[in-house]
Amino acid sequence: MATSFESQNWYRAAHLRPALARRIEISRQTFRGQVWYVIRNPMTGKFARITESAHWLVAQMDGTRKLGEIWDAACAELGDMAPAQDELLALMTQLSGLGLLHTDGVPDADGMSDRAGRMRRRMQVMRFLNPLALRFPLFDPNRILDGLWPFARPFFTIFGALAYVALLVAGTVSAGRHWDALTGNIIDRVLAMESLMLLVLVYPLVKLLHELGHGFAVKKWGGEVREVGVMMLVFIPVPYVDASASTAFPGKWQRILVSAAGILVELGLAAGAMLLWAEMEDGLARAACFNVMLIGGVSTLLFNGNPLLRFDGYFVASDLLEIPNLGTRSNRYIGYLIQRYLFGNTRAKTPVRAPGERGWFFVYAIAAFAYRLLISLTIVMIVATRFFILGALLAIWSVTLIFVVPTLKHLRFVATSPALRGIRHRAVTVTGLALVLIVGLLGFLPVPYRTVAQGVVYAPYEATVHATEPGIVATLHAAPNALLEPGRPILTLTDPFADSRLDTARAEARKYQLRYEQALSESAYDIRLWRAQALRAEQESDQLQARAEAMVLTAPRRGVFVLPEASDIEGRFLMRGDVVGYLVDPGELVVRVAVHQESADLIRSRAKAVSLRTADRLEDARPGHIVREVPNVGQRIASRTLTTEGGGPFALDPERGPEPHTLEPIMQFDVAPDTPLDAAAIGMRVHVRIDHGDEPIALRIARRVRQVFLSRFNV
Repeated sequence: MATSFESQNWYRAAHLRPALARRIEISRQTFRGQVWYVIRNPMTGKFARITESAHWLVAQMDGTRKLGEIWDAACAELGDMAPAQDELLALMTQLSGLGLLHTDGVPDADGMSDRAGRMRRRMQVMRFLNPLALRFPLFDPNRILDGLWPFARPFFTIFGALAYVALLVAGTVSAGRHWDALTGNIIDRVLAMESLMLLVLVYPLVKLLHELGHGFAVKKWGGEVREVGVMMLVFIPVPYVDASASTAFPGKWQRILVSAAGILVELGLAAGAMLLWAEMEDGLARAACFNVMLIGGVSTLLFNGNPLLRFDGYFVASDLLEIPNLGTRSNRYIGYLIQRYLFGNTRAKTPVRAPGERGWFFVYAIAAFAYRLLISLTIVMIVATRFFILGALLAIWSVTLIFVVPTLKHLRFVATSPALRGIRHRAVTVTGLALVLIVGLLGFLPVPYRTVAQGVVYAPYEATVHATEPGIVATLHAAPNALLEPGRPILTLTDPFADSRLDTARAEARKYQLRYEQALSESAYDIRLWRAQALRAEQESDQLQARAEAMVLTAPRRGVFVLPEASDIEGRFLMRGDVVGYLVDPGELVVRVAVHQESADLIRSRAKAVSLRTADRLEDARPGHIVREVPNVGQRIASRTLTTEGGGPFALDPERGPEPHTLEPIMQFDVAPDTPLDAAAIGMRVHVRIDHGDEPIALRIARRVRQVFLSRFNV
């Protein structure tokens, strides 16, 4: 009976005489005291990183020794470190699939070449598995980079490094000086149609320089770049170069600088664009500089420089931590934990090869999965808002890749893997219980369900005190927070030209009245003429007199006088219609809450409890209840406090008028607290939680999916 150290397929390959392909390069690297080797074909760029024991095996593959002889020698030489026969076959399949190994031509071990062929086809298919990052190779750029290298060489000298650091410092200082202008209403500026179109044009150019940075960094240390192409990154064409030659560099910092070269280029572009932006007038060039800063600063740090995504930051982190194949080995470690401690497979081999790797594997696997899921959902939602059918297809594809495919692979492993021989019953039981637990938690376990939103303390329109005439506030008669009766003076406005205009109008009225009296002895025509002039002058005088009396603003109703910014009211110029303050009964104050349109139906039908927390006392929650739904709001929002401009969640539409309008449809509700709010809280931000009772997570997902399709297909 075969042991786990032997393979039932060994007889098919034991007679083969494997040999490395021509022009293969092998480099030695050290990670956390452990020796690794990189086998690379410089013509194709294909490479494999193997352990020291695997390298001993590969070194014996010279085309003269049979595989069986090599394995026997390994058992004698390596002892307990010798690989199992299945591991040796897997190594040969991997190297053959990458074109790094060939055999002596003997019928190719039946299924072995088939496995290698399947591996090559799988790698080709992998290019198209992610529709958000499709790659299309174009040509070999090595000679072009060789020709351009003399122009790039100065950037890789000590003087180039010092100039680069100076550029970053200058750009950072400039950004700090212009921070308010740079970040003010940034989301609305980015989402403006003109900005989005310019962003699409600028992005590929920035990425071209980014990829050139990688290519020249490879050239700096003698590597070759054999592939350049176009990648459809979220359907935006951007260039890419294959800098995999750096994996064979023996120096840790050489590999790190190659991986970080693109990030460094984009940060340098962002710093230079910042300096230009600060000196330019508004226009197309300044907007282009802003977009370069956005790409090189924000997107580089959040995406390309993020080690949780397998872009440049991932490879930098992998070399900094000295953990090769960090992502793949992290996933394998989670698989090892499942096999070893849930399935009870004592023969399972851990991917941990050096001290300190275990913790990094566990944390990285979970964090990378969660972040990848978040990014995928975000991209799908953004695409779906513009292109619904495409967004729906991406959603199905993402769910398939993230959940369905791994689940099917796991089930297949549990059902057929020889590694579970003898413990398969336990593995099937544990897997079944896990699936039942997941289905139960998602589909049947009720969990608290609530909507969290923001609102502002809102006073009714009739409580608002408006300036009836333009003027400068001369005297404040009413103290803030005082209870005023109707007709009580609030403040007096002054207009230095109003008195002279009134005196002139009165003089004209007297003049025309006297002329009318003189015309009584004249013709009927003169009487009518001067009477009309006298009436006009008298009406103008009365109007100016009424406006002069309106300069004393009085209370239109009974209420507590609320005066925002009372400290600097005197001397302030007010236009007709400007809000002076409020006369309110604290009991009539409500909180006007803005929510996304898809949350409105749930709030209407299942608002079981409401609690409010004002921004000045977040530790105190007070109960409340929904009074009414504000009708026909559309995209007009109650206050800029609730927009991104004021720190809220809703993006402003920059193309609408002075009244604040959001980019997306919203609904608003008036919520009344059970205990009256302080009258001085008008305009204050309030955090509102609306409880909907308990509900399984699966029902929430189903409701959300139905809402997405409802607007398109009425289902």
